[in-house]
Amino acid sequence: MNLSIKKKLTALLLFPLLFVLFLVFAELKTLYINYFQASKISKLVYIIKNTSNLVHETQIERGMSSGFLGSNGTLYRDELKSQRKKSDEAFLIFKSSLDSLVLENYSADLKASSEKVINIFNNLSSVRSMVDSFALTAPETVGFYNKMNDETLKLIEPISFLAPNNEIFNSIKAYLLFLFSKERTGIERATLNNAFSSFSTASVSPVRLDSSTFKLYVFINLISAGT
Repeated sequence: MNLSIKKKLTALLLFPLLFVLFLVFAELKTLYINYFQASKISKLVYIIKNTSNLVHETQIERGMSSGFLGSNGTLYRDELKSQRKKSDEAFLIFKSSLDSLVLENYSADLKASSEKVINIFNNLSSVRSMVDSFALTAPETVGFYNKMNDETLKLIEPISFLAPNNEIFNSIKAYLLFLFSKERTGIERATLNNAFSSFSTASVSPVRLDSSTFKLYVFINLISAGT
């Protein structure tokens, strides 16, 4: 009789205990998933930061290269050498942050974009040599940097799709739009820098400036709209 009562008491206590254990394990699983997602997004945010820093340095290099060509080498010669080193340093940090990830585990688009950016940067050395020897015109040089920066910034887009929630997704997209607007301003600055360095407006394309201004207007309005 006593044994039967003990079994009943054990059964009555066992089910609530199992239920509590189930809740504990479920909570631990949720905490682990949240920690994993936070760790994952923190690494991606680090890449976004390094991408922004890299494009900032190449934007300065683009402007100096344009001014160097416009002045036939009389302006920015020493400054350009120094800036190229800064761009190279920023690229090494950028590439190191990519190498620290197994990109296949994140996104095929992210991996493809990364490879495309690295391939473009591998051609930067030959472009610099042609700038030094005046084998490229200012529009050709600016065009190369434009494409390079555009592809580099596009790397952020597949990262935004890996955001764990809409708030982070929208924040990344808004920051990307800001970076694109900054890039459009840089394109205008590089084009005008060439013209001012050569004391001529012959190299300034009204169509290019109008297009850049319009795109900048669109980007700013998109940001203002909170997209």
